[in-house]
Amino acid sequence: LLQVLHGHEGFVYKVIYVPSTGEFVTCSEDGTLKIWKDNNCIQTLLHPSGLWSVCALENGDLVTGGQDGTIRIWSKDPIRIATEDVIIAFTNEIAESRRAKDLADLKVDQLPGSEALLVPGTKDNQHLMINKEGKPHMYTWNMQNK
Repeated sequence: LLQVLHGHEGFVYKVIYVPSTGEFVTCSEDGTLKIWKDNNCIQTLLHPSGLWSVCALENGDLVTGGQDGTIRIWSKDPIRIATEDVIIAFTNEIAESRRAKDLADLKVDQLPGSEALLVPGTKDNQHLMINKEGKPHMYTWNMQNK
C-alpha cells in the first residue's frame, strides 16, 4: 500500500488513469467525479445522481454514466464548452438533486408542530420548518407583515 486518499462520501465505483495528463479519475455513489494529481484532488465535478462509470477518450474528454441513466461528456477544450442554457439547466438539476437528498435525510417527526408559528421571527427571510400532519412545511418570516 503506497497511499490512501480520502474525498468521496460514498462507494467508489471506478478508478481510471489518464496517461495524457498523468491524472487519475474516480467516480462515486456520492454523485461526484474527482480528478487527482500528485495524490491530491484537484477538481470535483458534481452530478445529480450516483456515478457508476467513467472513461477517458483519446482527446482527454471524460465520459460519465450513472444512476440517472444519463451519459455526460466533459471537456477542458474551451471551444467545446456547453451553451449557457445547457450549463444553467445542469446547475439547476444539481441544486434540485442536492435539495432532494437533504430532504431525504430530514426527520419530520423531530420538527416542531404548528405551535412554533406563534413565536414571531426576528429577521426578514428567517425560515421555520414545521411538522404539519406528518409532512414538512416551510414558512418564511416577512418583517413587513408582522
